[in-house]
Amino acid sequence: LMKCDEFANIHLLKTERPHPEVWNFRKTETAGLAVFGSGQCHLDGLAFLGAQLKSLGYTRVLWFNMREEPVVFLNGQACAPRSANNMNENVEHLTSIQGHELDSMEKRLCEDCVEAAAAGDKTLGVYYQLADGSNDERQLPVPPDRSLPVRGAYEWLNGRDASAQLVYHRVPIADETAPEEQDFDQLVSELREIAYTGLADDVALVFNCQMGRGRTTTGMVCGSILLLASRGWQPPPDTPRLPEPAASGRNLKRGEYTAVLELLRLVDSATQTDASAAAGVVKEDRGWRAKALVDMCCDDCGHAQNMVEA
Repeated sequence: LMKCDEFANIHLLKTERPHPEVWNFRKTETAGLAVFGSGQCHLDGLAFLGAQLKSLGYTRVLWFNMREEPVVFLNGQACAPRSANNMNENVEHLTSIQGHELDSMEKRLCEDCVEAAAAGDKTLGVYYQLADGSNDERQLPVPPDRSLPVRGAYEWLNGRDASAQLVYHRVPIADETAPEEQDFDQLVSELREIAYTGLADDVALVFNCQMGRGRTTTGMVCGSILLLASRGWQPPPDTPRLPEPAASGRNLKRGEYTAVLELLRLVDSATQTDASAAAGVVKEDRGWRAKALVDMCCDDCGHAQNMVEA
């Protein structure tokens, strides 16, 4: 069954939506980083964001879709397939799927939806989630010129003079799970060039998932970490040192678990100078800086969800 991505109360932020078809659009609080996050948004909402980013001075946008489930635009509305017996959860059998596989799946899915509508009264039954969690089926017109796979939507947007140039990437992550190693590798690969040549003033990064909460925030944090680390970021002077791995009073809400602290100590000991290693001294350095950077990026991208606390 096809279900609309937008549902009742999907917008989490205290600020109003910038457009009726846009939800949870925000920018990291880290100064000097053009890193944005958003929910999926409908087709006209994407067009608005493309124009909005251009008006802010960004002529080129690297757009990362972090969704593992397929998505298509039907009459401009973002929709995804769901199992009839589990309408409120994403399909779960696509773990480790690749972006090019999703491109092919979405192209076929869109064609099937258009054909199914054309064979009937030119509408398709699409479900909409209500505030109480139930789902209401409505007949949605499916005109071919407004029904596109998600990659096709970005190609359509790039043909509009009002929009910034949008460079589309797909990094599939299963909802409510940690990214796989290949997901981090893909982000590093896609961002390596701009990280080490410097993110130009007219280039922005945008990350999205369906709601714009967990996977979007994960992408924003990863992008922020990579950009700042490549610039030689250093913790502010007042950044607290880490407690010993078994110390009492560790701040567990900030991730000061024994296993995490032991791992950071291993990073420290592996990056010591020969002299300090010979003296048996382990000095806090790279491990401490790494956690300080991650914590800062999680806080600065935590408008919808703080990944450390979550």
